This record gives sequence, structure tokens and C-alpha cells, in this order.
Amino acid sequence: MMHQLTRVTGDNFEGVDESSLMMDPNSAQVKTTADASLPTGWINVISKNSGKCLDMRCGPLATSQTVPAQQWACLPNPAQTNQHFQFVPVNGGYEIKIRNSGLALQVRGGNSAVKGDFLEQWPFEAQPYQTWLVTATPDGYYTISPNNSKASCMDVSGISKNNGAPVQQWSCNGGDNQKWRFVLVPNQ
Repeated sequence: MMHQLTRVTGDNFEGVDESSLMMDPNSAQVKTTADASLPTGWINVISKNSGKCLDMRCGPLATSQTVPAQQWACLPNPAQTNQHFQFVPVNGGYEIKIRNSGLALQVRGGNSAVKGDFLEQWPFEAQPYQTWLVTATPDGYYTISPNNSKASCMDVSGISKNNGAPVQQWSCNGGDNQKWRFVLVPNQ
């Protein structure tokens, strides 16, 4: 739609009233687009705090619903697909798809989830607790938040650096256990 140009007297320039171009960011008119800085292939999601990978418990056998997320030493074995994730653009953010199972990462408890609820894998149903927001931090990492609880972040429980530490939803606090980097999986 073309907007009428209006002459502003005294300054001899033309301007456009841009107020009609603005949209409410919560309206259905706004669509999420992929962040150009996110890798498009399979990636390892690595904790700044521990240097360990986001991992689905039980290794390559982690194919069923409700398998919880944890951190574990990054394993270079190409068969370790329980550490491979893909951020798929969806309305409202990203689905985090798990290569090993084809399932999606979600907050256990869904819309009723509270601080401390763990992350698990489940079939993607486009629910807000399965849709993730990714935000760059000033130090070059990212925070990852469920769309239904934007004040919560993906968090390694107890600021742990140990293998097997659960990954949960927790209030965003800027801690290194809530910051992640993305590394493409070689030889996809």
C-alpha cells in the first residue's frame, strides 16, 4: 500500500507517516524468521560453563518419548546422534529437533511447567513449551528460552560441570550455565 507523501512547510522536505507501518509484535501479522547467525545443519549445543554438550540421556538408545536432557562430554563419534540438534524455524521461534530420535526438545510439564522442570524429548506439536527463542549475548554465546516462559532459560542444573547433570528450565540470570554456543557437526 502506498502512503501519501506530505510536504512539511518551512523545512522543504518530504516525509512519510510511518505509524501505519508498525505492527504489534504479539500479533499474528508478525512472523518469526530464522536468525542468520544460527547454523542451519546439525549442531552440538555446548555449555559455556562446562564445555560439555547438550545430550539426551541413554546415548544412541535415546529414541523414546520423555527421555531427559543432560550435559555430557562432547563425543566426536558420528554415531553419537543424541548430541546432534537442529534449530528449525517455526512460528514463534525454533523447534529444537533431536537427530537421534527425530523428536523435539520440550519443557516437561508443558504450560504448567515451573522453575526447575527438566527438558525432555517429545513429538513436536507446535506448543509454546516446545518452541524456543534464541538470544545472542554480548560475549558471543546464546541463551535459549521456551516461548511460553520468556523469563526462563535453558540451564544446567546446579551450575554443574559434571557429566549427567540435568538440563532444566530456570529463571534467566546471566550465568554461564545458561549460555550456549553452536558448533556444526562435521561430515553431516
